[in-house]
Amino acid sequence: AAAHFKCEWAAVRHGQLYVGGIGRPFHSPSGATTRNDLVATIDTAGVVSLRNFSAVYDELCRAAGCGRVGYATHEAAAWVGSHGEVGSWYFAP
Repeated sequence: AAAHFKCEWAAVRHGQLYVGGIGRPFHSPSGATTRNDLVATIDTAGVVSLRNFSAVYDELCRAAGCGRVGYATHEAAAWVGSHGEVGSWYFAP
């Protein structure tokens, strides 16, 4: 089955546009849990690539104290840093 993707946030990092969803698990009526932690990147030539953001979303949830059954939705994001610098992602619920 194809995964659905709904853009909830977008940010520019190192000249690429990052577009992501809410970063939360979905539960089917049968109790199965699915995750779509993919983030699309679009470069200046319009080439789209997918990146797995599971580790980023998991760290955000851990830092927010969501626990194993909780989740945090992400509505806005920003990258702070420039080329050659160590930067950070900032997310707002």
